[in-house]
Amino acid sequence: MALLHAGCVQAAYDEARALPVTSSSSTAQESTAGWVPGGTAGGPVETVTGAGSTTEVASSSSATTDELATAPAVLAVVFSPEPITAAGMIAVEVTAEHAAGVAMQLDDAAPIELSPAPMGKFVGEISVETGLANGMHAATFVPRSDDSVGEPMTGHYTIALPSPGSEALWDAPPDFGKGQIAAIEVLDEAEVIAFGTLQVNGAPRCFLHRRDLHGQYSDDDFALVDADTNCAAIDLVIGEDASIWMLMAVIENGETRWRLMRTTWGAAPVVARTGLAGEVALALAYGGGEKVVACGTGPSPGMSRDARIWGLGESQAFDYAPNGKANEFAETVRDCKYTDRLVMVGEANGFHDEEVFQLPARDRMFVLETELETKDGAWHVAELGPGTNTQSRATALVIDAVGRYVIGVSTCMDLCQPAGELRIYEPGGKLVELTPLPADVMPPREIAWSPAGYMVMASVRRVGDDYTEFLVQAFYPGEFDPAWSYDKATAAALYQASALAITSGMVIAGGRDGDGYPAIAYLYP
Repeated sequence: MALLHAGCVQAAYDEARALPVTSSSSTAQESTAGWVPGGTAGGPVETVTGAGSTTEVASSSSATTDELATAPAVLAVVFSPEPITAAGMIAVEVTAEHAAGVAMQLDDAAPIELSPAPMGKFVGEISVETGLANGMHAATFVPRSDDSVGEPMTGHYTIALPSPGSEALWDAPPDFGKGQIAAIEVLDEAEVIAFGTLQVNGAPRCFLHRRDLHGQYSDDDFALVDADTNCAAIDLVIGEDASIWMLMAVIENGETRWRLMRTTWGAAPVVARTGLAGEVALALAYGGGEKVVACGTGPSPGMSRDARIWGLGESQAFDYAPNGKANEFAETVRDCKYTDRLVMVGEANGFHDEEVFQLPARDRMFVLETELETKDGAWHVAELGPGTNTQSRATALVIDAVGRYVIGVSTCMDLCQPAGELRIYEPGGKLVELTPLPADVMPPREIAWSPAGYMVMASVRRVGDDYTEFLVQAFYPGEFDPAWSYDKATAAALYQASALAITSGMVIAGGRDGDGYPAIAYLYP
């Protein structure tokens, strides 16, 4: 089960169930190649192993007819590195004769056309994204000419990555003070940027902290965003030009306002926009260029509230009015992401079930899709359930490899004791999958999508009334049990995972450790 592609070709994630990460030592291992049917062109294979690569050579055929002499045939296959011990690409080089092309098939994935190269070579790559695919895998190569297809040749490559979910780094440095990481992003696949809140001389301050992909940093890799303003970090996105966009709540003149700031590393932050009294921004969405919006809620006429987004220019309100009555519900956006549209998730509070005696008003999670050019919004609001649950609220959103909406959800009855779920909606608002989380796992704080073909969730596991664990879990769509799980607690205290970022070869989670310091974990996928 693997995420495989040659060049720019990548199979859909449901054909792509895993191919690994980083590792330690690499030792060359002998690999064997499969027998070619019929024992003709590309017949029995001789294996030649070199340091870090495996060459599989078809033995010469005894056939002498003109037909066999001109039939397309694979002569040799080279995998490098072999085995692969860190997430990345396995280079594939095929030597063939009388061939106009060579197709490669990996496990159950669709065939992939290799690229022609000089001297009768054909080349491609195998993407390895997770240790869940550890072991030996088969690759079958079929040569063809303009008018015939040759016999297939099967070779084998080995994946030997660290165990998925195992810890590469855990760090909760007391260097800067107590606090928590609210959001993490990866800049140019080289730098990990954490955005969080610290207590500085008893006052809350926002900070940025930079590390490399190994978790290392220097004194120059820490900065307070505004050393003179009370501030709480909310969200972070990275722009195409390496710009860092930060959403925060600030307190000025006794009033709490949301604020959007922009910077690049080492430059002074610039205020892009500040919210008005009564507005609450809870997430950022980035759509390329200067297309960045804050999502949340704001006052509407009467005593209600509307879902809102704020860009660098105008803002926009969305009112859920299923009965044509304006401001009948109070809507809050908890998270938002761009695809070919803007997708928002949150909850609408009000009297949803007219035929049911209902007191008090209830929360129901929603998916809201909008084409910003038309300013129209399509509401998809959940109904009762599952089971006896009467309330629900979306907590986090990510878009998967095929454009579906993966949503973290909190559900409960009227007397609310939150339980967690993972749901998947198709564009257009159709619910297609629902995975309940165990009773001791709190609703997701953040969700990310992995190129390995699974979703990753950051949350908290309750150990007792007063103790929790820092929890990160991976789930394949359609499966109730986690593909892997990581939990951390070195003492009986309150830990929390609340931020995620994924880069090739690493899952990076942030939050707070049991002593109240900002914590970060680097995990093998």
